[in-house]
Amino acid sequence: MSDILKHLIQERAAYWAAQGYRGPAVYRQLAVDPELPENFDSSEAAMVLNLQPSALRERRRLKKPPSYLRVSQNHLIYPKRELFHLLADSFVLPAA
Repeated sequence: MSDILKHLIQERAAYWAAQGYRGPAVYRQLAVDPELPENFDSSEAAMVLNLQPSALRERRRLKKPPSYLRVSQNHLIYPKRELFHLLADSFVLPAA
């Protein structure tokens, strides 16, 4: 699933870039893209954020973004909007 999802995200990011969006605007478009799943599990969220799953767990422990929903004791989901807005807000524009 991760390779398929990774490819889909890359494909959608390329689509939005071709539409003229750049930098954080691409992530904001991905946050509302209807072609992407609405929620991601922990391993998928870590892949989207380019983090190790342990780093994502540590962020949760420290109460840092992204927000998540606990659907059972051992299952969390991360809303697409939260993940891509975090990436957009973390984007560093290159110096001119």
